[in-house]
Amino acid sequence: MSWAVDGAAARRSSSWLHDVLDEPPPVPDVVSRSRSGKALHPAQLTLHRTDMLPMSDVTTQKGIPVTTIERP
Repeated sequence: MSWAVDGAAARRSSSWLHDVLDEPPPVPDVVSRSRSGKALHPAQLTLHRTDMLPMSDVTTQKGIPVTTIERP
C-alpha cells in the first residue's frame, strides 16, 4: 500500500531516515500541505497537516521526500 500526499516524512520518520534514530517509528509520521484527501486509520499513518512547508524544509533520503533535520 502507498499513500500520495503533498508532503514528506516527518518527525520520528524523518529522524529515522536521517539515521538519527536506530529504529523506525511504529507508524509513519507524515506532514502534508494538503487539506483534502481521505483520512487514514491512525494505525496506518500519523498525518500532520500544515500550511507552511517550504521546499527548503524538504529533502530526499533513501528516495523518500523527508523534512530536513533543521526543520523546527
